[in-house]
Amino acid sequence: MNRRFLWGSDATNKPHLVNWETVCQPRELGGLDLRSARENNQALVTKLGWQLISDPNKPWFKALLAKYLKNGSLINCSIVQTASVTWKNLLRCRSVLQLGLRWRIGDGQRAKFWQNIWVGDKPLHEEALSPVLPALMDIPVSHAITPSNEWNEALLRHLLPGTVVEEILAIPIPIYGQQTNRVFWNGLQDGMVLEANILVHTCAPRWVRWIPPAFPFLKLNTNGALNHSTGRASAGRLLRDHEGRWLYGFAINIGPQSSHMAELWGCRSGLHLAYELGISHLVLEMDSLLAVQMIQARKPGDGLTSVLLLDIFHLLNSFTICTVQHTLREGNSAADFLASIGQHLTPGTTFFSTPPVGIGSILHGVSIVTSFLKT
Repeated sequence: MNRRFLWGSDATNKPHLVNWETVCQPRELGGLDLRSARENNQALVTKLGWQLISDPNKPWFKALLAKYLKNGSLINCSIVQTASVTWKNLLRCRSVLQLGLRWRIGDGQRAKFWQNIWVGDKPLHEEALSPVLPALMDIPVSHAITPSNEWNEALLRHLLPGTVVEEILAIPIPIYGQQTNRVFWNGLQDGMVLEANILVHTCAPRWVRWIPPAFPFLKLNTNGALNHSTGRASAGRLLRDHEGRWLYGFAINIGPQSSHMAELWGCRSGLHLAYELGISHLVLEMDSLLAVQMIQARKPGDGLTSVLLLDIFHLLNSFTICTVQHTLREGNSAADFLASIGQHLTPGTTFFSTPPVGIGSILHGVSIVTSFLKT
């Protein structure tokens, strides 16, 4: 139809002056920016496939699942020649669907360690140090998780290259509750869509400092950092009382991860520390407005951040009173310092029972800033 509209609509066969692939190119590349009907149909069918995986409770989805997926999944089932045209088209688009699907690791039971894409952009059997035996292809990711909910680093290093192992170690594992594995679409930021109406205006220069909490509260400051040259993320957390005294400090070298994940990682680990110490009244303070909004909204989404957010929500409910608030970066400079030195420490968590060298002036200092307030 598109071809006839472009080259003529009568019954005669007119010569096509430009091939159709060029016509469908963007205008800046010499095309007319027309959509390819085949690719557009493939995109729509792939979208249906994603909906079938992510929200299988719609009536017509239930009918398809009951008829064709009594056992197995959309990704690995075989094509039945007597199936409907709709179902056959869904199965033909699985290769496209798999390019965007990612597994969020919960308990590790459903996701297959070697076959599913849950770290990086391809199945791990293509990264293995030695060929994977057929009998081991179906083992779940849970085989690489210890009973204490940590990655089995020794096992991973025996099976995979060091760079891949570092990526896995930077994937959070749930601490609390039975979080199941979920598939999310990698095209969405962290598997969810955030909406925020942020008004930005300039304020006059003013003094910014860390403000101690009122007794009997303790204040937990957390922060995440990302080294753009190495791609490595780190986090810092600091617990102080109403007099500003140093109680506990930590720095975490997370590994290859986003700055936003580092913010939430530091938040979860800080709340976990406060919970383990039996603290009942807590103020959680962060300089990431996005992280504060996500925590206050209590909507975890389905992506990688949901593992951390669900643990954070669980921990917040364990305190008698816990308030979550935003501060400017200058008011969170001590946690920022800990996150920065975490970049140079060994992978994992480093504990500081006393303030590390170089942080003293930051703990007691006051900054004057001209900042952009976000409200």
